[in-house]
Amino acid sequence: MKAQLSNIDPQLLSSMIEAFGVIVAAVITVIGLVFTSLTVIDKKKTLQQLVVAYRDLRVYQEAEIVYNEIEIGRGEPSNQRKVRDIVFREQGIRASGTNSPAQVERKLDQLDSIGG
Repeated sequence: MKAQLSNIDPQLLSSMIEAFGVIVAAVITVIGLVFTSLTVIDKKKTLQQLVVAYRDLRVYQEAEIVYNEIEIGRGEPSNQRKVRDIVFREQGIRASGTNSPAQVERKLDQLDSIGG
């Protein structure tokens, strides 16, 4: 192999090395673009899932409000606090308080403004 390389014109060898470098640089660039694209796609998908979750949360909040209005309309006291306490006792979970209807609407508006 050494004998073959010594017979190659230095300019030709230099051009071959340069061409190989260009090809390697192009491959590295493509790999970088693929990984960047996958990250952007994943972020957009996660953002869309968050928007759907917030919209679902708003539906449940509105359903709770309507249910309470029906209970009060029957002349019965609202059981909202009682139901939430039972859920906490039985399931060990409690709402954080950081997702009131108005707060969820603001969060949805923010997400919509960034392309959610």
